[in-house]
Amino acid sequence: VQRYKKMLHHFVYQRFCVCIEMLLRCMNPDIIVLDEITRDRDCDAVLEAQGCGCDFFVSAHGSDAN
Repeated sequence: VQRYKKMLHHFVYQRFCVCIEMLLRCMNPDIIVLDEITRDRDCDAVLEAQGCGCDFFVSAHGSDAN
């Protein structure tokens, strides 16, 4: 179990886009909730996955909308 927790941690924090792709393929979710996306590639992964029929609830922190 500990090994799988480490693998999940790696996917979530190091390979965000891989994690979203795995969720969409394996679990067929209706919605994915993401907290504090921070990188451009995180945003790109969400935008790419929107075409798969899954809704997203996402938070991001910053000083302005840009």
